[in-house]
Amino acid sequence: MCLRSAPATVILASQDATETITAVTQAVDDALCDDAGLLEGVTSLMLLADASATPGTALTFGAVRTRNRSLIRTDREHGRGQRIMHALTEVTAPSPVLIADTANTTPSSETYRGLLDRVRGGAAIAIAEHPHFWDHGHGLLTDLLARPLTAATLGQDVPTPLATDLALSPKAWRTVRAQWTKLAPELRRCAGGHGIDTFLLQAAATTGPIARVRVPHVGGHPEPALAQLPRIYRDVAPLLLAPAATRIPQVVELALPRLAARRVHPEEITARRERLAGLARTEAGAHWSAAVAGAWHSIATTTCEDARDAADLVLDTAERLWPAFVHQLRHAFQLGATSSAPQCQQQRWRWSSDVITAITK
Repeated sequence: MCLRSAPATVILASQDATETITAVTQAVDDALCDDAGLLEGVTSLMLLADASATPGTALTFGAVRTRNRSLIRTDREHGRGQRIMHALTEVTAPSPVLIADTANTTPSSETYRGLLDRVRGGAAIAIAEHPHFWDHGHGLLTDLLARPLTAATLGQDVPTPLATDLALSPKAWRTVRAQWTKLAPELRRCAGGHGIDTFLLQAAATTGPIARVRVPHVGGHPEPALAQLPRIYRDVAPLLLAPAATRIPQVVELALPRLAARRVHPEEITARRERLAGLARTEAGAHWSAAVAGAWHSIATTTCEDARDAADLVLDTAERLWPAFVHQLRHAFQLGATSSAPQCQQQRWRWSSDVITAITK
């Protein structure tokens, strides 16, 4: 058995991934073919878009023996989204594009193959769906904001809208490239960083169905430090809120989130809450769902003169929501530390569902 269908292009957007790039590359190569070898004329391409300060990642990638072609591009921009979009401009073959997270410590050829199979089978975009730890900052951003706003915008539940392993159909990646050029510069900067996954999902969803590949275990993606959270939020939140200007939010019934349990020492929870308190001045104010609804409706009901004014409105609104987000994070850490796994799961589901209810009233 060899390649299942037409060849694919794989984008590996890396930065200082010397320790993980070998395993990711091998898993991708295995997903594109099997031990029997390749059919003549259907070799796929693995494109490394590297922004590392040293040549270590590129050299390590180049040393991996693969059965598919490889291409190395170095001195790329530091934003992950910028590297992905520059790589997309080099794609010419009318074939699927797989985007694999090069920092993944547990890459799975089965997951990569499943993503490609879904888009070859008719999906516009396929996303890896894996559980996350209850105290994971990226997971909290997903449950509190990304998941409910994505569901209300697209009309369906996407449990992991910020997933960094995904595949795009040819029509979808062409649409992504076209919409990238139409983004206001302010929002393009967001998509050029941590907001790229949100942008890819929103753009691809306009061309066809969204598919999910269920991963049984927690992904091996590095957990961002709390100090990185403001940058991540400021890249992602504006793109999540931007559809409020043009979309009517839809009521969507969410499934329970897939949370993985782990014990975190109470002292660590206290330390995290203290660090969060230093990131924003937070006060007990409106309920979280009401705060998100206020942000959404502020954008929906404001008339802007041009695209720049509209982008500025979205950025300002996201910034005003930041203290409420930090307050809710601290609350989530406090409750989660004393809750059972089922209780924590129900809390997250209720918070996400309440956001949808609030913005669709």
